[in-house]
Amino acid sequence: MGIDFDLLNRSADITRLAGVPAANDKLMTRSKNGREQHSACPFCGTGTDRFWINIDEQPQTWYCRQCKKGGDAMQFIAEREHLDRHNDAIQIADILARELNITSCEHAAAVPVIKPEPTKTITDNNPPSIEWQAAARKFIGRCQQLLPGSPGYEYMRSRGFDLATLERFNIGYNPSWYKLRIGSENLNIAPGITIPTFTNNNLVRVKIRIYELDNKGPKYMSIKGSINHTLYNEIDAREKELLIICEGEFDLMSIKQAAGEDVGVVTFGSAGITPDVTTPDMFKYFYLPDKIIISFDNDEAGEAGALKLLEEIQSKINTPAEIKRLPAQYHDWNDALKKHADIRRLVFDMFGILER
Repeated sequence: MGIDFDLLNRSADITRLAGVPAANDKLMTRSKNGREQHSACPFCGTGTDRFWINIDEQPQTWYCRQCKKGGDAMQFIAEREHLDRHNDAIQIADILARELNITSCEHAAAVPVIKPEPTKTITDNNPPSIEWQAAARKFIGRCQQLLPGSPGYEYMRSRGFDLATLERFNIGYNPSWYKLRIGSENLNIAPGITIPTFTNNNLVRVKIRIYELDNKGPKYMSIKGSINHTLYNEIDAREKELLIICEGEFDLMSIKQAAGEDVGVVTFGSAGITPDVTTPDMFKYFYLPDKIIISFDNDEAGEAGALKLLEEIQSKINTPAEIKRLPAQYHDWNDALKKHADIRRLVFDMFGILER
């Protein structure tokens, strides 16, 4: 049975976790997402109104306009306890469960839901088992440790990535065929670059970019038990007002490294994977941004995938969305990074933003 991190978040009252005084009109504003409660930040201690809690959202979210920290209840616990959101997810869930008076974080379903129609994610109902996640986390942790100074690191450097970006996205390197034991099953993992995907703190997919190709097999494979129809970097879809949907993980990493945090970026990991297979849950993500740009690779597959995704978004939600193509000299966003393009300017131009 997997931990329902989303239900834990939806059951939490961040005002109580943060010790924020009872709501009053002087410290309350309204936004498109509902009421926002203000107070001094419990982390940086600045001012009386820099810490904002969106109390009408579900799950509630928080943000400090001074120290720039923010997130959901799980992230609040992570910051307070000095824990890592991904690597210590189970410990964070246990702490939050105790503060919600839940005996075990796996019994979170017993907590009454505060509001109907909660924001869901693609993997809420069926994340990989705790056993699978524990084994996969151990494997990607090993690969992260092996990355610095390895041929995999040099390969990623050749694609324009710096160490900070690789660490941010938990990228690792598996140098040789590896036997991963999950329960009674042994999985043979090919050598290559490891790319993990997290959704609501669950590790839901481990993808391998095959390092040495024989031109016969696929470039990518996922570890058996991964959930392949998922959204990479899904937190941006929940937190950013402007959102780019790009084609692959390396494209996403390229944009995030070069363009900063002014816009969000997500990907399904392929031009051929779109949310029609998971309707309606996946589209709930795309209600949140103010505008969506779809920017896939400059090839036939990318063009076809972008058109299909645009049609699906426009048929189901009202969020403004359009396709924007890269200049013709760039095949994709990673190619733009390798060629030292001004990616920040390209992104801003797509949204019609003046330089910030």
